[in-house]
Amino acid sequence: MAFIIATSACWSESVRARREDVQLESGWVHERGTKRAARNRRIAIRHPALASLLGYALKHAPGEGELFPAWTNVRRDLHLACAQAGIEPCSPNDLRRTYAKWMRLARVPAEIVAPTMGHRDTRMVERVYGRLSPEEIGSLLSAHFADCTAGVTDKVDLGVKSGRNGLLKTAKNLKSVPRGGIEPPTRGFSVPCSTD
Repeated sequence: MAFIIATSACWSESVRARREDVQLESGWVHERGTKRAARNRRIAIRHPALASLLGYALKHAPGEGELFPAWTNVRRDLHLACAQAGIEPCSPNDLRRTYAKWMRLARVPAEIVAPTMGHRDTRMVERVYGRLSPEEIGSLLSAHFADCTAGVTDKVDLGVKSGRNGLLKTAKNLKSVPRGGIEPPTRGFSVPCSTD
């Protein structure tokens, strides 16, 4: 479990992992993926929590060549481990999601997270693996703009009430941005259709 979270390896990649694939000092790991070319990859483990998990996995891995024996009943074993830990049951893909979520919360761009997971583009990270909740996005934005005041020293009450209904009521009272200006009004992406 620690190896999968630390490296974003899928279940089959974790079973193929060998000791020589991991350079703990430099943080480089070779993932032996076979699903497609992008899955056979080298990644750098730089996140401190992930590096710690990788060290733990190497220390406790029973194999000399291949790190881990075949995991014959992964779902049952994960469910038992989760029950012992007092957490919700999870799957190997949930462990990969943990990797992606931690990377995104550490402000690593999806363009960097995707190839470390063996994806050719960012779509799977954005839609599935590294998807952030509105609260997590708000927290990241707050941290990102913590020092940004734009010269304003007084706090402004926008009158936004918590919850969906409060936000909708507030939105109805806000003035709309006038059309025109720098960008002319548009009809979106629609274009006239010719039936000739």
